[in-house]
Amino acid sequence: MKKTLYFLIFIIFLLLNLSTCEEIFTASPFSGLDRDPSDFDLDRKIEYAEQALASGNLTYIKKAFDALDAENSTDGEVCLLTAICANELAGMPEIYSAMYGDSEITLSSTTNLDDLNDFANDLNKTYLTAAATNYRNAVADNADMNATDYFFAGLCELFDTSTDLGSLQLLAASTNTAYTDRTAVADGFLEDSSDRLSDGNQVKVGIDDFRTDILSNFNYL
Repeated sequence: MKKTLYFLIFIIFLLLNLSTCEEIFTASPFSGLDRDPSDFDLDRKIEYAEQALASGNLTYIKKAFDALDAENSTDGEVCLLTAICANELAGMPEIYSAMYGDSEITLSSTTNLDDLNDFANDLNKTYLTAAATNYRNAVADNADMNATDYFFAGLCELFDTSTDLGSLQLLAASTNTAYTDRTAVADGFLEDSSDRLSDGNQVKVGIDDFRTDILSNFNYL
């Protein structure tokens, strides 16, 4: 009788372990993102945001942005992560693929500002402004930013300013320091992005052409 009981216990134990193993191997690595991060401490919010960005799921990225934004942090790294989330939610990543010829939008010496205006006007303005603000705060606190971060920081600043004013053409002609100062900031970020890319890099070439042949004609120098 005891042997039978022990055998049954062993079988139940084995089945439970097999079930646990199956859950481990079949569970999504992002399954934890269904949680609400709003009540997490800052470290857990950061971890959640990093996982949300890795998942590429905008629903999770929005939850991450809301959680980080509620912190009102001035820490550079937190601001950078918040900016990256807002950048995704604004719809900015498409412009980066344009640098590789995967879109009708392009940054070069022959850039059509009307195409860029159309792109900028289709962005989510709330998140665009949040991205621009948090990128500026990240730079101010010396966050560890790479070429891609500075690229998006520059364009978010430029598009946020141009959509405030009405168009890139109006921004180019403006002599109002409220706008020209921000154009200068955007250009500086794009320069920082270019400086971090190797010679011949397609994105670097596009940025340099855009700065030399387009932005140099704006009234901010």
